[in-house]
Amino acid sequence: KDYSIQVANSAARRLGISGESTCHALTHHSPEPCESLEDPCPLEAVKKTGEPVTVEHIHRDADGHRRFVEVHGYPIFDSDGTLVQMIEYSLDITDRKAMELELARARDSAESATRAKSAFLANMSHELRTPMNAIIGYSEMLAEDAEEEGHQQIVPDLNKINAAGKHLLALINDILDLSKIEAGRMDLYL
Repeated sequence: KDYSIQVANSAARRLGISGESTCHALTHHSPEPCESLEDPCPLEAVKKTGEPVTVEHIHRDADGHRRFVEVHGYPIFDSDGTLVQMIEYSLDITDRKAMELELARARDSAESATRAKSAFLANMSHELRTPMNAIIGYSEMLAEDAEEEGHQQIVPDLNKINAAGKHLLALINDILDLSKIEAGRMDLYL
């Protein structure tokens, strides 16, 4: 069968190609379909399976620049179910591929930042909790000593220091718990 097709689509126009051509001619500069797994020929796949096929290829434009192309192959059957013709069309997806790559980089960067934040918080856990526990403990001891020695006027202030320290410790624990959840290390006991 003749594999030539009329190239009249967005990919061909972007590639600077006109007239008759073939996908395999564009991809491999060969008149015959390629059997490679990297750049499978959609028309050959349609012939083998009788099903529509979509593959991605890299073509060179008229200036020799690489363009990503999504190639679709569709079978056409006669009334007896015999494959009589195949249609192939291509879409230039170079811009989409560039956006996908940019999104993947942004995702990787965000995930890296999240891991760095979680590692920082995990490493700082002890450094944050230890001084807060000291502040809470010393404020309790000072409040008890002040009551015993009859300095009632400073006990409310020491209690405020103690309450503020406990509140700050609870916030620190909540932040560390959120980091554990993000890292997938939070154990739940129902």
